[in-house]
Amino acid sequence: MKNYNLAVSEEPLVASSFRKQYKYNENDPDYKGKPLAEDLTSGIIQSRGCTDLLFFIIFVAFWVGMVIIAVMAFKSGQPNRLASPFDTDGVFYH
Repeated sequence: MKNYNLAVSEEPLVASSFRKQYKYNENDPDYKGKPLAEDLTSGIIQSRGCTDLLFFIIFVAFWVGMVIIAVMAFKSGQPNRLASPFDTDGVFYH
């Protein structure tokens, strides 16, 4: 029979010694996050404003242009040809 010599540590086992060490704190399920900045401790900042006004203007101009192009295409084109089948010679079937 083998004799297993188990060394007994004099240090008490505590839960913190069994905790897994994470490379990033955000992966730790018990991580509470960084402390809040002083201006956020009282709630939402009241002096808020639009920071993307230039982008919003460009975005609206893009969609206006898309609508104009779509209207012009339907007026002067043949939108029924988009859904019509055609053969390898390019002959459309109605």
